[in-house]
Amino acid sequence: MTRLSHPLRVHGKSFRCGDDPFWAKAVTFGPFPAGHFPDEGIGELARIQNELGANCLRLFEVPSIDFLHACAAHQLRVFITLPWTQHVDFRSDRAAWDDAQERLAEAVSSFKGHPAIAGYFVGNEIRSDLVRFMGETWTRDRLEELIQLGKSIDPDALFSYANYPTTEFLIPRNQDFFAMNVYLEEEESFSSYLHRLMALSGDKPLMLSEIGMDSLRNGEEQQAAVICRSIREAARVGAAGACVFAWSDAWQRGGETIEDWAFGMTRRDGAAKLALAQISDTWGDWEDSAESAGVQPADCDGPLPKVSVLVCTYRGSATLSACLDSLLALDYPDYEIIVVNDGNDSRVAEIVTAERRAILIPTDHIGLSAARNLAASHASGQILIYTDDDCVAEPEWLSHMVEGFCLQPEVSAAGGPNIPPHPETDEQALVQCSPGGPAHVLTSDRLAEHVPGCNLAVRREAFDAVGGFDPRFRAAGDDVDFQWRLLAAGYQIGFFPKAWIWHHRRATFAAYRRQQRGYGIAEALLMEKWLDRFPALGGAVWDGAVYQASPFFSSLVYRGEWSSEAFQLASITGAEAFWAQRLHPLWIGNAAVLILLGCLLPPFLWIGLGALGFTLVAAVLLARASLAASDLTGIRALLRLTIMSLQHGWDRACVRLWRSRRQLKPSAVRQAQWELLQSLVSYPRLAIVSRVSAWRARETALSSGTDWMKRFLETRSPALWHPDPTGHSDLSTDSTIYGVRYELISASEYHGEGTNLLVKVRARIHPLLFWGSLLLLPGGTVGMITVAVLWALIASSILIRTISIRSELRALIP
Repeated sequence: MTRLSHPLRVHGKSFRCGDDPFWAKAVTFGPFPAGHFPDEGIGELARIQNELGANCLRLFEVPSIDFLHACAAHQLRVFITLPWTQHVDFRSDRAAWDDAQERLAEAVSSFKGHPAIAGYFVGNEIRSDLVRFMGETWTRDRLEELIQLGKSIDPDALFSYANYPTTEFLIPRNQDFFAMNVYLEEEESFSSYLHRLMALSGDKPLMLSEIGMDSLRNGEEQQAAVICRSIREAARVGAAGACVFAWSDAWQRGGETIEDWAFGMTRRDGAAKLALAQISDTWGDWEDSAESAGVQPADCDGPLPKVSVLVCTYRGSATLSACLDSLLALDYPDYEIIVVNDGNDSRVAEIVTAERRAILIPTDHIGLSAARNLAASHASGQILIYTDDDCVAEPEWLSHMVEGFCLQPEVSAAGGPNIPPHPETDEQALVQCSPGGPAHVLTSDRLAEHVPGCNLAVRREAFDAVGGFDPRFRAAGDDVDFQWRLLAAGYQIGFFPKAWIWHHRRATFAAYRRQQRGYGIAEALLMEKWLDRFPALGGAVWDGAVYQASPFFSSLVYRGEWSSEAFQLASITGAEAFWAQRLHPLWIGNAAVLILLGCLLPPFLWIGLGALGFTLVAAVLLARASLAASDLTGIRALLRLTIMSLQHGWDRACVRLWRSRRQLKPSAVRQAQWELLQSLVSYPRLAIVSRVSAWRARETALSSGTDWMKRFLETRSPALWHPDPTGHSDLSTDSTIYGVRYELISASEYHGEGTNLLVKVRARIHPLLFWGSLLLLPGGTVGMITVAVLWALIASSILIRTISIRSELRALIP
């Protein structure tokens, strides 16, 4: 039985209670109809613990302190979902937003330090149309504010946002774990989506914050089968917990009892359904299989393959002891450890010699690739797994890696996440959240184009077939080249999220800059072999993608026409490319040239200074995004990260371009210059927004913003207004003579007594007008007058058109 003497904490992609693993086996509890449980449901806790086998509750209301005491007595931890009016436009309704902050502060302050508190969900399934209406970035920032507020009050509690697939792009960067409500009945679809969630969750644990099925429509047998299957699949892919929805069929929403569905594990009269006992047995299997994962990886038939764990170290004695200690503690029956002492360091030799199970191979300094080949030549395993001397493995790491090969026999190489441990100093924290760290590149949720060499496994036959690593890569880039050659030879690379490893980042600013310069040298070597992967003057172009939020602005979300897609996926926006290019040395060099020309022609001085201003803004935006994902706060941290963002782009790209200058062609420089100019055409997107709303009672047929838009479209010429197929807006027009395009975006606010229909009229201004204005400003009085007249015409045109559209929209509803 889990003791509540230790708070629940995050440990890599899992939960821990003290030093023990903790699998969150949760059930939602309430809200119940008034009077259904006179004792607040305290009498049900023993059943939840003993009959269901749960160790956590998820509440949708703030409980009493007596309820939490009772939960602690039954060894039940509690996740509280903050109840607030998130079903309205809280960007405009400041009272709703202020109420959310007050409720969170009050709840967290009241329960701080209580042993039953596991954590808080600061929100739950904010409707996708409202997220679009308020803005994805703005909504995410507000959720991050709530999380930061909660952490400032109770640093020991965990905080997250309970998301759902329609807004899977809404990921607070400072949440402690990744939570998703998932209702997928088809087995393969559920499994595939879990793999996607494991990739999206990055370095954080994945918790399924809701899974369930309505027994009223599907039957109790089907309900039990689907939920148990979902729990088993969640355990198999490496989720840290799952929450079954719900404990009882007795349920209410907005003060009204819900009668037409039955998701509970118990009926309204308290009688148990079939799912109750079956879920209890499944949870027992989940914990048992997780605890024994190192003995026999799941889904592996026959004898387990022998594995060779290979560590190549160059003067890495400072971290090697911890690395070897973790490797010696691996819970796997048949493996060997080989350490290549590149450079014959005496301290490294002492450390390895003291551990008799590790094989030491001394050598003169031959570089990383040659050392890795030397290690492979002494290895006898069927699978070779490379890690670095600054990595620390969990006991089950090897088992999870082998299990991944068993589950995906088609892959010949694989890897998993590399997670930085909690920093010990502010300097380490700043380096840890700076750009340029080792990251995996995925072509799908299960396949990769690249996994970092600190957590890289490869089958022996594939390693030999491509000839191992290229010895010319002495410090970095070897893993990229090796995996590109694997892919070119027709092999596949898998991504196993369960097989994660701790990986220390550089400890000092100076070490970080040396690392980035080393990456630049490696990229120059890669350009010699793979010039087609380095178009123009940018970095490598990947076929896959890094699963992380844009550091600058929200991603472009494909919503489907009328925003009807159930799974709304995100992609990189023009804003992402625009701001990233402002940090490129070529842009900074162009700005410097313009400033020098400004000594002779003053207008060029202002243009050059403006270009450098955009570079500074890009660095600040990147630094702010990095801070949002860390525990750091304050102007000093922002300033330091801004400087590091500038240095990162400059150090890495300049070294790459200088080292590869002989491979660069004039056409590449011209192409890069053209791409910089092209980016100015697509960004920035200026917009003027006007808001329309209309209150409708609940029984009104015109019940959603989409209905409103469709009726508006019926009265307009298709040549003027047309639906937006991407769902970025509902309706839009083509650009006017002034370069202005109008968009209509709808949403619905749901209240107990009715619905408020919302529409935004957004006038988008073409970027060329913005850049043209900047070019005219240095022209003195005439230029400024011209700009003023131009924008006055544009503003008056927008005002007149917006008033007309607002009147037409209001006329649709009597």
